[in-house]
Amino acid sequence: MNETPVKTPEEAYNEGLDYFNEYSYYNALKLFEYAAKRGLAEAQYRAGLCYLEGKGVKEDSLLAGRYFTGAAEQGHAGAQNHLGDIKCREGEFRKGRQEYAEAINLYVEAVKWYTKAAEQGHAEAQCNLGICYDYGQGVREDEVKALEWYTKAAEQGNAVAQVCVGLCHNFGDGVPQDEVKAAEWYTKAAEQGNAVAQYRLGLLYSTGKGVPQDDAKAAELFMKSADRGCADAQYFLGNSYAHGIGVPEDYAKSVEWYTAAAHNGHQEAKKALKALLEG
Repeated sequence: MNETPVKTPEEAYNEGLDYFNEYSYYNALKLFEYAAKRGLAEAQYRAGLCYLEGKGVKEDSLLAGRYFTGAAEQGHAGAQNHLGDIKCREGEFRKGRQEYAEAINLYVEAVKWYTKAAEQGHAEAQCNLGICYDYGQGVREDEVKALEWYTKAAEQGNAVAQVCVGLCHNFGDGVPQDEVKAAEWYTKAAEQGNAVAQYRLGLLYSTGKGVPQDDAKAAELFMKSADRGCADAQYFLGNSYAHGIGVPEDYAKSVEWYTAAAHNGHQEAKKALKALLEG
């Protein structure tokens, strides 16, 4: 009787990737776990992703964290970043239960893992580390440090970081206020389809700060952002249609966008909608 050949961790991992790319997640996970238990960092990372995202198995953040830890301790930047995310979420949960000491410890752990990944050039981790410095989570609040890490990520094309750099320049956080630079960074993120960037850039065009004043361009950007679910953009687009700013005045479309923003919890939109319907 022939014995089944023993796979090396690398062979199992590569076969798992083939299954994964064919959307056969259950089979992929079994092979990732085989390789992960034999110490292959990339397999540990992939197994963690499967548990985190519920691919081939029920979602399980605890098991995901264990696999990410194995890979992170071997220096895997992606696993380090995801482990930081998990620690942050756990910190938020503890904070919500008013278990502040535990929350602080978890945020400190998150910063540790984000820093390890960020120092390897991982753009998302750099952005996440910037957020930690920005809000003082797990580290002393430092707007200059926040901007430093946001910029590193933004220069790699991370859209969220580009928005954050734009906001820093827009409001003078950690850097002298410069609305021209804010517009430049918002534009980079907006071109990637980031809804917040599209909304913020629309505001600049509506006021003529950092860019030439252009109501039509503002409305166009509000529309793009609103279509992606940004409540603020939906509200401003409602205003545009209500008053014919950059678009033809249109009562029905104004109601439509005020309603969308109101359903997203926008308080000013609720007031505007009520006034429009009662007027």
